[in-house]
Amino acid sequence: MFDWPWLERFRKEGFLDLYRCQLAEDLQEMGHLNREAMFWVVSLMLANSSGSLCVPVLPETRSRLEQVLQGALPGPELQDWLQEYSSFDVLRFGTLLAEHGSDDRAVPFVPLILKDGFLFFQAHFYYRQRFLESYHRRATARPGLIPQGDLLNGLESLLRGKAPITVEQAYAVLLAGMLPLVLVTGGPGSGKTSTIYAILKVALESEVDPKEIRIAAPTGRAASRVLESLQQRASEDPRLWESMQQVQSSTIHRLLGAGENGFYHNGELPVPARLLVVDELSMVDVTLMGRLLEAVDPERTTLVLLGDPDQLPSVEAGAVLQDFLRIPTDSGPPEIDRVYTSLQSGHAHFPDRKSLQSGPAFSVFLKGSHRFGGSLMEFASELREARIDESSLAARKGAADTAQDLFQGEGVVYIDSAEMELLELLKLWIEIQDENQFGDNMDLTSAFTRLNRTRILSPVRKGPAGVELVNRICGRILKERFSPYGTEDWFAGMPFLLHRNDNVRRIYNGDTGIVGPGRDLLAYFASQQSQDLFSLRAFQRDSLPENEPAFCHTIHKSQGSEYEVVLVLLSGLEGNRAPLNRELIYTAVTRARRKCILYGNAAEIAEASERRIIRETGLAMSNNSPAADV
Repeated sequence: MFDWPWLERFRKEGFLDLYRCQLAEDLQEMGHLNREAMFWVVSLMLANSSGSLCVPVLPETRSRLEQVLQGALPGPELQDWLQEYSSFDVLRFGTLLAEHGSDDRAVPFVPLILKDGFLFFQAHFYYRQRFLESYHRRATARPGLIPQGDLLNGLESLLRGKAPITVEQAYAVLLAGMLPLVLVTGGPGSGKTSTIYAILKVALESEVDPKEIRIAAPTGRAASRVLESLQQRASEDPRLWESMQQVQSSTIHRLLGAGENGFYHNGELPVPARLLVVDELSMVDVTLMGRLLEAVDPERTTLVLLGDPDQLPSVEAGAVLQDFLRIPTDSGPPEIDRVYTSLQSGHAHFPDRKSLQSGPAFSVFLKGSHRFGGSLMEFASELREARIDESSLAARKGAADTAQDLFQGEGVVYIDSAEMELLELLKLWIEIQDENQFGDNMDLTSAFTRLNRTRILSPVRKGPAGVELVNRICGRILKERFSPYGTEDWFAGMPFLLHRNDNVRRIYNGDTGIVGPGRDLLAYFASQQSQDLFSLRAFQRDSLPENEPAFCHTIHKSQGSEYEVVLVLLSGLEGNRAPLNRELIYTAVTRARRKCILYGNAAEIAEASERRIIRETGLAMSNNSPAADV
């Protein structure tokens, strides 16, 4: 199909899609590119396909280029491809390329851009520049969300209340009251939602209009989940609860007014908000972040960003959270020191404020975890520090003779895939499910209460351990056992997951519903009013956005969710183009509140725990070094 053998090989083996292959061939014809020049064009496409914005091109950064391409090509193919490596000079004076200097403002209108030793496609470079320019504009602004007197009074109240906030949370509130941009990072259960609540409480008590407070996230479900949690926390304070009802949540796209012709909000027509909180920052790509920063007025709006730096990065290109953590800054305005010193005088346990930062001066790192502890937290820490090996997994080896073996206990349990077939494991897993959750005798309230009790997670959609096949197996067994009506992909009690938003009916990508009993098999969604009280809404199946069974999710899709017990399938991934990595396993393990079961091969899991996702973004802002680890 393609004249150049490498393009055809990459297309057939699935390393490049048809669109990228055709674009490469078009660029070859437009620029009359020879084999050496095509190495760089195709390397850039491979890097883009695995999430990088650019590739380093200087001779001294060849090892970095190899690291970036590891995410797109497995070992043997990568080594074969690197045999094509040649000097970048073959492209330097080509008609397809322009070099962007440090004093240049406009982005050249050519397909390829060279900047500080990195090669970009023009579109990615354009959004990278928008990201940088918008950040620097915000870094010099001083909106002052909360007057200093109100800020100190609010902090004292939170620190001396019945459930006092931590030092790190207090520092986050202080930053949000005084700076136009705040970055709050921490692992699962570290108190990020509690920190948002503390910020909103002080802001609302300082007469910030609740209609000018917005909550946003990459998915509608993530955004609404944060708001629901905030409203539940405020239920004991009638005045605060009433204000929280006026706070709005949405996806980032909806916040910006996404439509067929682009985005409604931009630099000339910014988002009308005094306080904007964006959760799950690790899922946001550089293009969307650039648009968001541009559409938020730094002189009027305080932007609070939250995320876990150890989780998976965005599906699309970029590594926004990591880039923010590497931004060099000064110590911030002197007013912050004065307010913090004032707090220190009444609280002897407050440390030096620099020890609270996760990176730049506008950041704070929340320590510990309130969601889980013990073995789960210990394993997550070992994983972050690359201390997982075969012996540490062998020490966590658990029994799987009965369904209760799977559900009882806590921490991380390893099951060797060589000793137990996946189908056998799935049959045991299905026995955990309560019979009151399925069939005509099911109790919908009970089913929703138990909905997030267990979940299977897989890194892939296709293959023997992929989401699609696992969902079919679970559906077939449960349908035959419990439900006389429907099909294996739609029967009474079956949980299902939405993949598209329906803003009119307020059901969103990531929402999980349950199929109801009876011949109608209606789709039910629940809004939780209290721990055991739900408000139910029903829809016909045919009217729903795109959806699928939800016995098993991809690990990517599980971000922002938590379950009591999680089964993670790390075996049967043959043919998977992207290798297992530390971020995938960490994200999966930290979805569990009580217990996580890892099913796979110990050697492969240990090897994957040492493999990091390397995304090159060219935003090594600390020293503009092409070799900086982004």
